[in-house]
Amino acid sequence: MSRLHLIQQPVKPSDCALAVGVPITREAFKRDLEEPDLKDYASHFKRLNFLSGVSNEYYADLFEASAKVARRVCDQVEALGVCVVRSANLDDLSKLLARFKVITIVTHWRFMKLRPEDILDIHQLWESLLTPTSRAHSAVARALSKEDPTLLAAANSSRIDSADFRRRVAGALTSVVVASHRAYKVSDNSGETGSEVAPNEVLERLTRVELEESFAGSIAPGKSVEFSDCMRGVSEVVASVPNGFGGLLDLTTCNSVILGKAIKLSRPKCVVAMNRYETPLHVRMPLYKLVIEELARRPAPYADTLSRFHTN
Repeated sequence: MSRLHLIQQPVKPSDCALAVGVPITREAFKRDLEEPDLKDYASHFKRLNFLSGVSNEYYADLFEASAKVARRVCDQVEALGVCVVRSANLDDLSKLLARFKVITIVTHWRFMKLRPEDILDIHQLWESLLTPTSRAHSAVARALSKEDPTLLAAANSSRIDSADFRRRVAGALTSVVVASHRAYKVSDNSGETGSEVAPNEVLERLTRVELEESFAGSIAPGKSVEFSDCMRGVSEVVASVPNGFGGLLDLTTCNSVILGKAIKLSRPKCVVAMNRYETPLHVRMPLYKLVIEELARRPAPYADTLSRFHTN
């Protein structure tokens, strides 16, 4: 008799782990507000709720309502058997992936534009755009020509070392990236969560990560994924997933299609559950609790149970 694939096997809470990479205490949130270059979730929360003339204490008080929900859910699912790592870093994630069938990451995704200094090798980038050798290069060249019709003109070859031209290229690339990122931001339907389990199919867009991968060595990797110690690049997160991991990585607590896509491309045995749009912490965490409570009552494949509580 053939053995069920790992992802089809019924799981119980003790087969699951929860790694919390964002602050869930008032103190951690305030600390992160004071270190916007190191972490982004707290600053993002502040941007969403910005009011002029108020102190960081105000935002910490405002955040406490969501944090309280997250802490309560952590305690509740831990009591049901889930391994919970609060203040998780990338090393914690690697250890969990080696031990559990299902790992849920509570993290924050930062959409990053391109700055002139992010172009590491303007000559290599320029050559790849003028004489594309891949579909991705051709797609970016077409997109840039729409944004800036004269950018790829041969006459510009003598100016590529200038700071002004570097800014022009970065600006055009940023316009392309921003347009692609827009599709992954807040849904037009406020009731739509957009979660999806994607074992094979992934979305194709000219995102910052797509540019980094397509023009490796020419564009610096952006730090987009938040963990308790710092922001990490997508390539770092992908590298933390073992090549042979055949379980499920649940990213539905954050805006995660871009990260999930990158993981799927490099780790095809891993099933990734993704959320296309941003959803507040105090909404996603209770949904996770419902999934775990259901698994405690009756073990079942995690993806099947997850789909019962997440709508597309």
